[in-house]
Parts: sequence; C-alpha cells; structure tokens
Amino acid sequence: MTRPIIEPIHKPNHIFEYWKREKFIVTCIVVFGLGFNGASVVGPIFQGRLIDSLIGGDSFSQLGLVALTFILIIAGIQVMRYFKRFYIRRFANKTSAVMRFMIYNNIMHKSFEELDKENTGDLMTKAMSDVDLCVEGMRKFTTELFDTGVLMASFFIAMLAYDVRITLLSCLFIPAAMVLAEKLKTIIFKYSIAYRKKSSKITQLTYTSVDNAMLYRANGLETQNTGMYREHLLDYQDKAIKANILEDTMQPIYNVIAMGGVILVIYLGGQKTMSGGWTIGAFSAYMTMFAALAVKASKAAKLFNSVQKSQISWQRIKPYLSEYQVKETAAVIPAEPVGRQAASGESAAAQYGFEPPISDVTTAVGQGKAAQAAPDAVPPVAASAPQAVPDAAPNKPASTTTPPPQPPTLEVDSLTFRYPDSQVNTIEDVHFAAWQGDMIGITGAVASGKSTLGLALLGLYPYLGSIRIDGRELCGYSEYERSRMISYLGHRPQLLSDTIYNNITLGGGQDIGQVLHDVCFDQDLAAMPDGYDTLVGNSGIRLSGGQQSRIALARTLLEKKKIIIMDDPFAAVDMKTEESIIRNLKDNYKDSLILIVSHRLAIFPTVTGIVFLHADKSVEVGTHADLMRSSSQYEAIYNLQSTMGEDLDER
Repeated sequence: MTRPIIEPIHKPNHIFEYWKREKFIVTCIVVFGLGFNGASVVGPIFQGRLIDSLIGGDSFSQLGLVALTFILIIAGIQVMRYFKRFYIRRFANKTSAVMRFMIYNNIMHKSFEELDKENTGDLMTKAMSDVDLCVEGMRKFTTELFDTGVLMASFFIAMLAYDVRITLLSCLFIPAAMVLAEKLKTIIFKYSIAYRKKSSKITQLTYTSVDNAMLYRANGLETQNTGMYREHLLDYQDKAIKANILEDTMQPIYNVIAMGGVILVIYLGGQKTMSGGWTIGAFSAYMTMFAALAVKASKAAKLFNSVQKSQISWQRIKPYLSEYQVKETAAVIPAEPVGRQAASGESAAAQYGFEPPISDVTTAVGQGKAAQAAPDAVPPVAASAPQAVPDAAPNKPASTTTPPPQPPTLEVDSLTFRYPDSQVNTIEDVHFAAWQGDMIGITGAVASGKSTLGLALLGLYPYLGSIRIDGRELCGYSEYERSRMISYLGHRPQLLSDTIYNNITLGGGQDIGQVLHDVCFDQDLAAMPDGYDTLVGNSGIRLSGGQQSRIALARTLLEKKKIIIMDDPFAAVDMKTEESIIRNLKDNYKDSLILIVSHRLAIFPTVTGIVFLHADKSVEVGTHADLMRSSSQYEAIYNLQSTMGEDLDER
C-alpha cells in the first residue's frame, strides 16, 4: 500500500471540497457502496427461497444449488462491504491529516498580534479533538449514506415488489423517528457547544499544570490545584453526559418507533401467507427486509444527531481552515557587512557623522571625544560624552565634522510602540543609530520598556516611526528576510525537550564547538557523559539556570547574523562568566551589531554605546562615560550596583 501524500487543499473551509478532492477514493466508495447495499437485498430473497426449498422437499442437488448460491451471494456482499469500509476509513484518515495540516499552516501564518489572543488549550482542542469529531461525522455520513440511505431504498423497493399496501402501511412509523430526531437538534446543539468549550478549558488547565509543575509544587499549591481541577472535571463530566445522553439513549426509542409497523406486517402478511398469496419463505424474506429497514431507519435518526454534533466541531475549526500560505524564502540582504570603514587617520568620531531624520535626543557621540552632530541628525550610539545644550534649539543635536562612508546598520527614528491589546504606549519617540561591530546596551528604570524595545526591533508587531536596516525600512523586509538578518534571545531560554545539539542547531546540522566555547559552555559539556546528545528535559529542567541561558545564547549566536538582540542574557550567569562571554563576543562577532537588554550594568563601561530609557518614556543615548556625567539616574543605578558588587566580592 502506498503511503498517503498530505497536500494542501483548495477552499479548505468548504466541507464538500474534501470529498471532491479524493475522486478515486470516493469513486471506490460509491462503487462498492452501491454494490454492497444493492446486493444486500438479494440475501433475504435467497434465504426465503432456501426455506421454501426445504419445506417443499426439493432434491438434495436442488437444495445444495440454492444453498451454494446463497453462500456465494453473502460472500460477495461481505467482500464489497470490506472494500467500501476500507476506502471510507482511508478517506477519513486523509481528511483528518489534511485538516490538521491546513490548521497548522493557518496558525504558523498568524501574526503575533493574533497569536497573543489565542488560548492554548482551546487551540489544541480544536486542532486535535474537534478535527477528530468533525471527520468522524463525515465518516459516519459517508458510511450511512450507503449503509442506510441506499440500503433503505433497496429494501423499500424490494418490499414494494412483494406487496405495495403492506409496505406503505408498515413504513408509516419510520418518518416519526426521523421527525423526533430533528426536534432534538436544538437541544443537542446547545449541549454540544457547552461540552466542546469545557473540553478546551480542561486542556488549557492540563497544559498550565504541566508547564508550571515546579512552581506549583514548590509553593505547595498542588492540593489546591487538584481540587480545582476536580471541580472542572465534574463540570466537564456533567456537560459530556448532557451532550451524549440524548444521542445514545434515544437509539432504542428510535428503534421501537420504527419497528411499530411490524404489527401490521405480521397481521397483514400472515393473512396473505395463509391465503396462499405468499409462501412461508416469501413471508420470512419480507419480515427480514422490514426488520433491516426499521433498524436502518432508527440508525438514520441517530445519524442526524451525530452530524449535528459534528457541525459544532466544524464551526469551531472552520475559521482556521484558510487557503494554504507559503512564506517568502527569497532574501535580498547585503552579502557583505556594512561597517564603519574609516580611512587611515580618520577619527572615529567622523565615522559616525551622517544626516538622517530629526531627533529629540540632544546628544550625538563620537568615539574617544565628544562630537558635534549636524542639525536634525539621529544620534549615533558610540563612545564619548553627550553634550548638554541648554541654550540650543529643541530637537537639534550636535554634529560631527566628517560624514562616514557607510550609513548605519540600524537606524531608529521616532520609534513608538504599544502592544496590540493596550491603549498606552510602552515606548515613545526613541532615536538612535548603530553599526555592525558595535555592542549596544539597552537599560533603564523598572517597566521603562527595555524588553519592549528589543522586541520592537524584530518587526513582529506593528510600530510607529521608523526602524531601518541598511537604509531599508524593517517592515519592508519579508518575514524570512528578517529571520536571516536578526537573531533574538528572549528573557526566557525556551529550550526544547531534546538534546543540547538539537536545541542549538534546531535541525540545521552545524558544528557547535566554537559557539559553545564563545558562551563558556565547553567545560560544562566535558562533564556530561552524553556530550552533545545530553537531553535537557522539558524546558531545560535537567540543567541549571546558567546552563539553560547559555545554551539559548549559543543558539542565538550560532549563525552570526547581522543583528543580534539579547534580552537579559546574563541574568543567571556569574560575573566572571559574563565578562568572558563579552570578550568572546567582541573578538568573534565583529561583523554583527549586538544589542544587549539588561538591568545589570557591570559590562556597560565596555560597550560601544547605551540607550537609557526613563519611566516617563524619555530617552538618553550615549556611552557609559557620557551618561555618568549627564544622567543622574543612570549614575545612581550604576554606582549602587557597583557598591553591591564590591560588597559581594569582599564576602
């Protein structure tokens, strides 16, 4: 058997397209379905003839011929039934896989703004449980279309051939079962919606409990959470019973109603048999067909209820069944790094002189000495003191004397950012510029927007103002181009439950020896018996906090991208290791622009420049020496941390 191929489907939110797509399978279902259900009528007929042959005293050869014919017919019917069910199950399996593939594609192409609004438990329930229920409804519908619809039609036509009056009278009860099933539609629909929503809630609670197991256990919350989980399970059980009880318990009632006509069959059919109009075999065949018709009718009524439940799941997953999308993988990125290629004897300050748009920051800095920037220039982040200009016109920074040969790698102008669900700006009117080879520190007061600035520079969320990389607006790059230029480390390591090697390469197959040395992890690795193949556990639970952060840092540094953004990368690392990593970054990543978001300022005297964010959303830009002179708040934070560091060293 060939392995099914999972391919995108056109119009995935149109349910008929799933049958239309599988033309061969659906054709086989139709052929074998019609063959099986059409031939099923022949079974009772030959059964009746066999009875008549026995009663009539036919010869052994005649009896054997009828019996052999009956056996072959039954065998042929079951073979067709096998192939019909095989292709229906194949259709269901392929449909389930395609639906999940399309939902996955939809989720992977959602913006971060949309993903932030999603509930993990609800999303997992839709992608797994709701797809199963929907496909199961499609499978039942396809199955019963033949096993019930075609078979009922076949039996009904055959019964008419036996006796029209008896057939019409006895079948009057069947529509009553159908009508009752239709009346229960609204109730089942309501209970099914509540049941599916509760299922999503249980999934979310389970996911949260596993994800935060250590937190709950360390704080003694397991008993409390278990009690809460039990209450939700009881509510879930109650809703599940209400959603399923009508569908399951009504089946015998549907059967009794549909079988009500058997009284007429026995009475009227018995009279016809006694009068010689039917043989005993004909009466037996008719009774068999009527019983099968009534049972199928009761199943059809239950099928209505099953399809109604499936419609709930279809409505829940339908918004995620959008047309297949393919992300752009062509990149237009400068092959060579854009750096400050200073001519021999040219001052470092001159390298920073350029004239981008207006800035509200009243400083521009050179390297080694204070620089005077041209009017309306965005302040480059470099080394020297910011110049306070109390008598100058507002928003007019100083200027440098010589323009640089290259534009900045990163140029931020009037950047304002707020999260999609917020009405308040997190950062406002941020200006700075930097080049490859620079190491920029981003710090500030608590809740001043440090991490937000780092996140905004990824271009994953809409922003106001301008973020330009190599002179091109960030939002003008495709998502793929941004991923090839920018590497990002969030404040959480986000490790996979996999090996150290796979956590760093993410399946890329690169050599990781050098990058492990760069993050000072080579000695840790030497102490691990499995080396690269050491399993880190769920979210890195088998590693220390410092080891987790350094593995995540190694992943961020692996490809040495044009811009590397790191949010608090050294929070779980000791000062000595932090200093070693910084030295390695400066030595081995000279073609990258590195931005470090941190509340720890110990390394800031060694970085190229600093962006300091205030709680009132004002911004100061300069070097460590600059800000120590011009910013009392920065000076106070740095001196306090330095004093605390000295106290710790003495201890």
